[in-house]
Amino acid sequence: MHKKIALPKKNCLKCGLEFSWRKKWTRDWDQVKYCSERCRRSKEKNLVMIALLCLMQANLFATTHSMDTPHYLDLKTEIITRTVCEDIPPHKHFFNSAIYLIEGRVFLTLAGETTLKKAGDNWIEPRDLLHSGKIDKTFSPCAKIFAVYHHIDGQPISYND
Repeated sequence: MHKKIALPKKNCLKCGLEFSWRKKWTRDWDQVKYCSERCRRSKEKNLVMIALLCLMQANLFATTHSMDTPHYLDLKTEIITRTVCEDIPPHKHFFNSAIYLIEGRVFLTLAGETTLKKAGDNWIEPRDLLHSGKIDKTFSPCAKIFAVYHHIDGQPISYND
């Protein structure tokens, strides 16, 4: 018989709660990322929702600018998933960007206010507003994000101030 105290533990990438090893995970404990089926499923739903919201945001930009404006004609939308292991220095975006945190924790500083963002959180990074991010390395060495960026063809997504 084993003691429950000695069981391996992990933090759920969705809700951040600690959970213990279970017998049903014997063969694939290394691949287990979520404490429950609900947390695993909600990650996938949130990615779809944030993508739709971001595309709506791009359409809102289009309706507030003339069709003759070169900026609208050259507007590009990039939808990416990336792993970030280094802190993000202060920078600004040329257009609003939407971010969804898939894994990890990030201390986001936006307009001088710092908040802890956990897996499952999403936010808008407004254009021309200085912001930065510091990864909570006590929780995980890297963070994984899903992002929707808008930019003009040939122009970078962001710039340092």
